[in-house]
Amino acid sequence: MSKKAQNWARLLGHGLAHVQDGVDFAIDVGFKAMKKAANEKSSKRKKDENKYLYAGKKAGKELLGFLGEAGDAFYKKYGELKKTRDL
Repeated sequence: MSKKAQNWARLLGHGLAHVQDGVDFAIDVGFKAMKKAANEKSSKRKKDENKYLYAGKKAGKELLGFLGEAGDAFYKKYGELKKTRDL
């Protein structure tokens, strides 16, 4: 392979690595935001509030908490696996 082709290949590889890192960072921030939203204190159901709407909000918060926890677990394990593979 020519030197010019090697340089272009490296440039492309580095660019893709930066894109992947940016996507990982954005997803990680999203998972943390979900977890934070789920941990915020909920208000008690008001007398005039629709019980189905309240139940939907509560289920949504629980789902956000689940997804946030799953995302944290994923990135923690992914980091560990990357470290062992890179050794």
